[in-house]
Amino acid sequence: MNISKSEWESFKRHVSSMPEEMIEQIEQEHAQEAEQLYKEFKNKFEQGLCDSCAKPLDSFFAGVPCFHWLLRPKGSRKQDIKDVFLAKGYFRTASYVRWVCNQGVHIARINDLSKEGDEEAIFHWSAEYKHIKWTYLCTRNDYKGHKDRKKSFPHYHVEMRLHGKVFIKFNNFHLKFTGEDIFKLQCNLDSSCPIKQTFGGHGAGMEDAFSIPAETIIKETQTTVDPSEATYHIHTFLMDKNGISGDAVNEALKKAKDSGKPVANFLRKMGYSPKIIIEPPESVPGKQIRNHPRKKKKD
Repeated sequence: MNISKSEWESFKRHVSSMPEEMIEQIEQEHAQEAEQLYKEFKNKFEQGLCDSCAKPLDSFFAGVPCFHWLLRPKGSRKQDIKDVFLAKGYFRTASYVRWVCNQGVHIARINDLSKEGDEEAIFHWSAEYKHIKWTYLCTRNDYKGHKDRKKSFPHYHVEMRLHGKVFIKFNNFHLKFTGEDIFKLQCNLDSSCPIKQTFGGHGAGMEDAFSIPAETIIKETQTTVDPSEATYHIHTFLMDKNGISGDAVNEALKKAKDSGKPVANFLRKMGYSPKIIIEPPESVPGKQIRNHPRKKKKD
């Protein structure tokens, strides 16, 4: 999909001129459709079936590329998985991967934090599910299509690891964006475009988690006894020039344990002003970085 500048500007003007009631209706319809698709996916996934082809998730039959091949069922090869990316595109395969990774533990298995990895990339994120780890990457140069080369087109890269070992390397494939991908990326990259593409609540990652105000996190977060299921790691430091009562601290800790709320809430109610630091938990996967072996280091 190649949209001229005049067509793009006309599209934005058209969307901006739509009545607010119409926009809300369209958004509601899309949200309902997305929710229904997710329910179908989750229902089948819990049964070990693919919601797209209705076959078992661990099955592979060469033919029409299917989303569940991204789980690398026995018999599937690199080329088969490449065919899925090319047929379905970035946003559709990324949504599937994110839905999969959010089964069991929500959000904390998707590291799309903008302050980590390649901060200048169009997108760069890693996600884990059981023994599989995917990393999606598109640099500014990838999106431009490497204009310095004879064969150039907007593309992205994927790395796939199985049990910690690389199965698909970043440089194995230059995955061409679909027309749908280009349109959605253009919406996101143009700050004046009123339409933005997201992965929704079911495909949310750590960037979404940290877009929530810190005060809301402290007040609304529930603690967990299993650190691997945590979305946040909250550090609470308490210093007081008048001294700190051990009984008060113990009381705050007991209330936190009984209620499942962070201890900072109760220390504040007692009149203290604790210092609070909110970080991603250790269970969040690190972003895989693409190395460029052909780039020579300068002395």
